[in-house]
Amino acid sequence: CMALNVYVFQGKIDLGHQISLEGLKLAEESGDPLSLAEAYTSHGFALYCKGFLNRAEECLLKGYAVCERINYAAMESIASWALGEIYVEMQAYQKAEKYHKKQLSSIERLGLKLYMDSSRVSLARAKIMSDDSDIDFESLISWVNHNKVQLYDGIIRRNLSEIIASKDDQNLAEAENWIQQAIDADKRNGTRWQLGRDYAQYAELYKRKGDRAK
Repeated sequence: CMALNVYVFQGKIDLGHQISLEGLKLAEESGDPLSLAEAYTSHGFALYCKGFLNRAEECLLKGYAVCERINYAAMESIASWALGEIYVEMQAYQKAEKYHKKQLSSIERLGLKLYMDSSRVSLARAKIMSDDSDIDFESLISWVNHNKVQLYDGIIRRNLSEIIASKDDQNLAEAENWIQQAIDADKRNGTRWQLGRDYAQYAELYKRKGDRAK
C-alpha cells in the first residue's frame, strides 16, 4: 500500500503506478487473498489517478470483491471510495452513490469516526449529482469544518465547492471561496495530485463565471 498512501497522494503518479503494478504481479503469483486485496486496490487507485477509468474500475472491482470475501473492511473502504469517485467522473451517479454508501458502512463497522466527515460529503456529492435535492447544506459545512484528517482537508472542500456549483450559477462566488480553501489546504499538506484537481475545478468555475458575465 506504499504506492497508494505515499506516492500517489504526493503526486508521484508514475512511480506509484510502477510500484503498485509490481506488487500486483507478485500478489497474483502468490494467490494470497490478503495480498490480492491490497494489490488490486492499490493498482486500481493508481490507474484512476492516471486517468485510466475503465481499467481502474475493473481492478478496483476485483479488489473490492476479494476484500468482501475475506472481510478486509479497511481495504474495502478504500476500494469502494475510489469506485465512488470513478463513477462520478463516468457520470454513473447511482453507482457512485452505491459505493460511497458502502464505504461509509465499512468505516462505521471499523469504528473510524475520524473518517466519516469526508465520506459523508463524498456521498452527498454523488447524491446531488444524481438530482437528489434532499441535501442539508448546514450539515455539509459542519462536516467540512469538523474534519480532522489533514489528507482530506483539500478534497472535502473541493467536493463542497462542486456541490454548491452544481445546483445553479447563483452561488459561484461561494463555490470559488471553497475551492480556494481546497487549493490552500492541498498546498499546505503537499497533496499535489489533489492540488491539480483543485486547479482544474477552479478553472471550470472561472469559465462559468466568464460565460455568465457575457
